[in-house]
Order: sequence, then structure tokens, then C-alpha cells
Amino acid sequence: MRNPHNILRHEITGLNVDIRSISGESYKLHGVVHSETRNMFLIRDSSNNIKQVPKNSIILTAQLDDGSVVKIDGNLMTGRPEERIKKRHKISFKF
Repeated sequence: MRNPHNILRHEITGLNVDIRSISGESYKLHGVVHSETRNMFLIRDSSNNIKQVPKNSIILTAQLDDGSVVKIDGNLMTGRPEERIKKRHKISFKF
């Protein structure tokens, strides 16, 4: 089950997300994660359009299945989803 402690090692396809930019680029998007590639998220917005968003320049806020909300730095999500499971991340949590 996905939770804030193991979200980096789980599939995020199907989660409701808010996308915010961490750089000067203007990414501001709300939708559902349709799929992901090594460097991009494909987000289905409310108009049923699919937008491509680069992982390395965003902060992703996702609502998990249990109702909890987690913020994820897109840089931590770079790489293929199947390879991300093998990565080890040192994460600090703020509640």
C-alpha cells in the first residue's frame, strides 16, 4: 500500500496530483497521472488533455489512497519507474 514513507518506491499512475514549478518555468497543473517516462510525467487534466511535464523542475503534491497528502520533489522521481524501486533515498519527513 502506498504511504508517505514508501511513495518513491511505488507506482504513481492514477494518483490525483497538483504540479508546481520549482524553477522560473510556469508549470501549474492539476490532474491524474496518466503515465510516466524516464524524465516526464504525462498528466491528464480536467479537459481530458494529456500534458507532458518534466520531472526535474517540479514539485508534485499527491493525494494517496488513504487520504494523506504528500509533496514530492520531481528530481527524486527521475528515472524509469521500474528502476526507481531499486534506489535508496534518505528522506526526512515533516508532519
